[in-house]
Amino acid sequence: MQRRRRNLTGFAQRLHARPMHATGWWLRSCLATLCLLIAASISSFASAQSAQNPEQSPISAEFSTAFEQLNQAIAAGQHEKAIALARRLDDQKPTEIDLSLSLVQLARSLQASGETAGASEFYTRTCDALTRPASANLAAETVISMRLMAATWFVQTEERSIAAVSLERAFERADAFSELQRKIAVDLCLTLGADSLQSGLPEIASVVYPLAVKHASDQQRSLAMLGDAWAMAMLGKQPIEAANRMTDFVNAFPKHPDAPRALRAAVACLKQYSANTDKANTDKGNAEKGDFAAAPLDKSEQENRILTDLLTRWPDLIEAKEITANYVGRRADQIPMSVQNWIVSQAKTDQIDALDPPMIVLALQIAATHSDSTCWDRCKAKLGEIDQTGQWTSDLLDRLASKSDAEQFVIYLLTSSSEMGNTKDRFEPASAADSVSGPKRAICPMAREAACRWAGRNQNWSMLAMAASSTSPETNDPTRTVAMERLFAESLMQTGHKAAAHAWWVHLVDMRKVDDFATLLRCAETESSLGEVGVASRRVDAAKQAAGDDQLRGCLVSMLAAELAVRRLRFDEARGELEAVVRSSTVDASLRGRAQWMIGETFYLQERFTDAIEAYRSVAGMDPDGVWVAAALVQAGKCFEQLGRTRDAAVCYSTLMARHRDSQYAELASRRLAALSNATSSDSNKTLRR
Repeated sequence: MQRRRRNLTGFAQRLHARPMHATGWWLRSCLATLCLLIAASISSFASAQSAQNPEQSPISAEFSTAFEQLNQAIAAGQHEKAIALARRLDDQKPTEIDLSLSLVQLARSLQASGETAGASEFYTRTCDALTRPASANLAAETVISMRLMAATWFVQTEERSIAAVSLERAFERADAFSELQRKIAVDLCLTLGADSLQSGLPEIASVVYPLAVKHASDQQRSLAMLGDAWAMAMLGKQPIEAANRMTDFVNAFPKHPDAPRALRAAVACLKQYSANTDKANTDKGNAEKGDFAAAPLDKSEQENRILTDLLTRWPDLIEAKEITANYVGRRADQIPMSVQNWIVSQAKTDQIDALDPPMIVLALQIAATHSDSTCWDRCKAKLGEIDQTGQWTSDLLDRLASKSDAEQFVIYLLTSSSEMGNTKDRFEPASAADSVSGPKRAICPMAREAACRWAGRNQNWSMLAMAASSTSPETNDPTRTVAMERLFAESLMQTGHKAAAHAWWVHLVDMRKVDDFATLLRCAETESSLGEVGVASRRVDAAKQAAGDDQLRGCLVSMLAAELAVRRLRFDEARGELEAVVRSSTVDASLRGRAQWMIGETFYLQERFTDAIEAYRSVAGMDPDGVWVAAALVQAGKCFEQLGRTRDAAVCYSTLMARHRDSQYAELASRRLAALSNATSSDSNKTLRR
C-alpha cells in the first residue's frame, strides 16, 4: 500500500507539473476572466433591485438603506464598513433580496487587498447566498461564474473540501455552461484533483475527477480519465472499479505515455482485491491449510482481460515476479490464460534463465495441465538446477493434480546426478526438448532430497529402490545427500533387498559417519543377518550406546542382540535379552508379543518342544490381536507334531484358521492340518486291512 501511494503521489506530481498549473498566474487569469463575466450582470441586476416598488416588495426601508450603503462602501473601498454591513445583512439570510453579487464583489476586493481570511469568508458567504430563493432571478451564467470564482479562490488557498463543493454546485447547472466556463471548470477540477492526490486526499480527488471526465474536451479527457482512475485506486475502497477505470483509460488512449503504468496499476488493484478476499475468507474460517482459495468469477474475468492487455501490448515492461507474485500457490486452472501463455512462452525461450523458482513451479503446473512436454522438460531441468532448498520442489509435488506427473518429476530428479552427465533418464523416453535444452547441469542436492522425501511419504518404495539400484554407495555423487541415502537403504529393506540395503547402511555409518540411533539400528540389523558375527556384535554395541537411557530403544537393541545370540547358538543369552523386553512396561504389546514368540523359537531350535509350547501359549496373553499369535499357533502345532500329539496339533491349526484366516500363516496351517488328516486316514486303513 505504501508503495502504491508513492507511485500515485509521483503521478500527481507529474499532473501538477503541467505548465498551466505550475504557477499562480493561471488561477489569477481565471479570476480575472470570471470577474469580467460577472461585471456585466452587476449593474443591470442592481438597478433592477433598486427599481423595485416598495409597496410591492416586503423589503424594509432599513434593510434597503443598509444594502445601498454596502454597495457604496464596496465601490469606495471602505472595507471595514463594507464587512460590517455585509455580515449584518447576510446573517439575516434574506429571502427577498439577493446579496451574492455584493458579497462576491467584496470578496474580490478583499482578495485584491491581500486580506486572505476576509476573502475566504465572503466567498463562502457568496456560495451560501446562492442557495437562497432570491438568487433564482440571477442569470445562470452569472451564478456559474460566481461559483467558479469561489472555487478558483479555494483552490488557490488550498481549501480543497470547500473548493470541491463549489465545483459540484457549479456542475449542477452544466447545461448552462458557456464554452469558456466549461473549460475553466474542468481545468479547476484537474488542478484540484492533482493537488489532492499529491496531498494524500483521494476522497476529494474522487469527487472532482468524475466531473472533469464527464465534461472534458478532447484535449482534457486523457488527464481527466487518468486522474479519475488513480483517485479511485488511491482511495482503495473499490479496487475492481479502479482497475476498470485504468483499463478504460488505456483503451481510450493506448499510446499515452502513462498507459503501461496505468495497466500495471490495474494489476495492483486486482492484487489488492485478492488480498482483501483472501483475508475475508480466512476471517470467516473458510480457508483451510493447504487449500487454494478460488478467485471469484467476475474478478477472474476482469483480471484476465487486464493482464491480457498488459502482456500483449507491453510484455517487456514488467518484471516476471510482478506478474506471478499473485499466483504463487494457486492451481493452474485459477491462473488467467493470458498469464499461463506468457509464462509458457518465457519458459520456451532463453528467458527461462531469468525465471525464479516460483515462476518455474507455475510453469510446470501449467505444462502438466496442458500436456506441454516441451515446457515440462525445460522447466523440470531448470527447477532441479536452481532449487537450492528443495522447498519449491516439495511444494510442486504437492500441488500437481496428477500423481503420475509428480512421479515422473521425481523419477527425473532421482535418476539425474552429476556422474550421469548428459545421459537420458532411463525411465523416460527422449523428447524433442532435450535436443535444444543443452547439456544437463548438476541437479541441486536439496531438490533431489525433496523428491526422495515425497516418495517416502507416499510409500513409493519401489521407485526409490530402482533409483538406489541405478547407483551405488561407492559412487562419488555430490548431489546425493545423507537423507537420500537413508531413504535408498530403507526402500531396499522394504522391497526385500536386504543385502543391497546392508551395503548402504554400512556406507552411511562407516563413510558418512552417521551416528543417529535409527541408522545404527538398521545397520546392526542387517549386519546381524548378513555380516560377520564379530562385526555384527560391534554394530549392536554402537546401537546400544546410541540408545542411551531410552527404554524403548534399549528394547529394540535387545531384540537384535537376541537374534545375534541365536546366530551364535547362545540360546540362554538370547532368552535373557528377550525376557527383558517381555518384562518391560514401556514397550507396546506387539513388540512384547514378538519377543515372547522369539523365546519360543529358541526352545524350538534346541528341540525343547514342551518348553517351546509353553512359550508360544504366552504370546496370546500379551498381544491377543497381534500378528505373532498366529505365528505362535503354527509353531506350537509343529511342536505337538514332534511330540506325537497330533490331536493337539490339529487344535492349534484349526484355531489359527478360525481366528486368523487372513493371516499369512493360515495357508501353512491348512496344509499341516490336511497332512495330519491324511496320516490319520492312512493309519485307519492299515488297521482295517489287518
